Amino acid sequence: MKNSINFILQGKGGVGKSFATAILAQYFIDENHMDNIVVGDTDPVNTTTVKVKRLNADLIQITENSKVIQSKFDPMFESMLTNSQNTFVIDNGASTFLPLIQYFNDNCVMDMFEDVEQDVYIHTVIVGGQALADTLQGFEELKELVKGSKVKLIVWINEFQGIPALENIPLIETKFIEKNKDVIAGVVVIQDRKSDAFASDI
Repeated sequence: MKNSINFILQGKGGVGKSFATAILAQYFIDENHMDNIVVGDTDPVNTTTVKVKRLNADLIQITENSKVIQSKFDPMFESMLTNSQNTFVIDNGASTFLPLIQYFNDNCVMDMFEDVEQDVYIHTVIVGGQALADTLQGFEELKELVKGSKVKLIVWINEFQGIPALENIPLIETKFIEKNKDVIAGVVVIQDRKSDAFASDI
């Protein structure tokens, strides 16, 4: 499998970004038997990914006096651009969503990614319930960011808070994916498992 750069990004908190990060990283490690995985966590509030020992994630310090400092993203991107032999999985908290998008735009990062050997993906989570509109807005912002570049989106549809739906039709059954096929490289559905047996087993 080709090495890749993976960002997990969504402006809404509590929607399963760190869960998606853990699943993705473990897939690379255990399913594809890759030993060149670099996992990072930029969330200054909830360092969930760092706490998963199996992932051996690095905490990427991007704050100073409780403020996100854009220049602190520099070492992370330099590492990505100079280590094409690695696959990167970077978990980003809700509070880093806008600063990181601003960093992408200010530093022409999309253009820089045109020259890297790895495939580049931004993974974003869409949930049902009250947070649906917010997560769809996050998707739209990321769509504008990657449009026209080699960077593609992976959409994670998380049913934990309810099945995401538009006009009572499950999102996955609407034309949403087809309409955005120019920027979407794949879709992952996280089904809501209500079985007690499943909860106990996992």
